[in-house]
Amino acid sequence: MSATVRHIRHLRLVAGSEAAARAAVTRLEDALRCANLPDTGARLLLVRRLALGDLGRHASSQTIARVIEARFADHAVRWTRGESITGSDDLP
Repeated sequence: MSATVRHIRHLRLVAGSEAAARAAVTRLEDALRCANLPDTGARLLLVRRLALGDLGRHASSQTIARVIEARFADHAVRWTRGESITGSDDLP
């Protein structure tokens, strides 16, 4: 079984210090590896925005993964054709 590859192009993170931000990024990276996200088959899942809210200074990677999973559960995944700029070509 191969590992799922997940990329983040842009991340906006607010923290009290640079050290706190670096620690949060490390936990977030781990959380994204651990989170159970929708099965995409061989398709690419593009997330335009995923607001996680205040994660807290001491939130573990597992806690953050559960927040990510909850955000995905709150919003239906909508498939669109890759060449569609507006995303109006929904796939079944």
